[in-house]
Amino acid sequence: MKKHIFLIIVLCLFFKGKTITQTNNTSWTVPIKVMVADKQFNLAFGVHPEATDSFDVGIDTLTAPFGFSCYSFFNIPQLPNFLKADIRKTNIAHIWHLTILNTDSAICRLTWDVSQFSSAATDSLDSLILDDVIDMSQQDSAVFIGDQVLKIYYAHKTTSYVKGRELFLPQNYCLKQNYPNPFNLLTTIRYYLQRSELVHLTIYDASGRLVKNLVNDEQRAGLHLVVWDGRNGNAELVANGTYFYSLKVGNNVLFYRKMIMIK
Repeated sequence: MKKHIFLIIVLCLFFKGKTITQTNNTSWTVPIKVMVADKQFNLAFGVHPEATDSFDVGIDTLTAPFGFSCYSFFNIPQLPNFLKADIRKTNIAHIWHLTILNTDSAICRLTWDVSQFSSAATDSLDSLILDDVIDMSQQDSAVFIGDQVLKIYYAHKTTSYVKGRELFLPQNYCLKQNYPNPFNLLTTIRYYLQRSELVHLTIYDASGRLVKNLVNDEQRAGLHLVVWDGRNGNAELVANGTYFYSLKVGNNVLFYRKMIMIK
């Protein structure tokens, strides 16, 4: 009799454990391409039930040795720490660090495919946020200039914080600091619109004189990126020094920021 009771308990625990394993069996991968000049780096990140935050043989993939003035990889704290594919454990919030070495300050374009993530997402609160403001499920590309360490935030279901950081897109208008800053000829300005509006993005010199109108158009809600090439409205290169850029939405000037050009 005692043997039968013991066997029943063991079987119950076994099947209970199997059920838990199945509910945590979700895995997905997001391929991401980093294109700088004529170089392309095919990377990936995602989750897998057998993965850890360290390098996992057979799950993660190491990068080849550096050999270019531009290179890209995922970086983790533990050695080996330069990864081509960085896969983490399922059902935990994560931050991936995507490093882009771009010493020539060329324009860098990122593209990605979130179809696996979208299919595996079991809750509308599942989110992938790139560089604070880019919802990767709502767009499939972004443009940057210069060296970057971009953070990709993932929150699963009701997890609303990753290492103390709340994940959300801006609820209002947002003008980001240009990057790089200081810059040499090329810099990227990013801003976020809460809704479709008439937008004016304007460059001024340190004396308040107009240098160039970068944007004067109706634009949709969401993230926008504009590259300034250091030229004025007459296509002439401006002098080294301090400049300001302003974002005007509708009839309201919302933001001013400072940037420095060094040739």
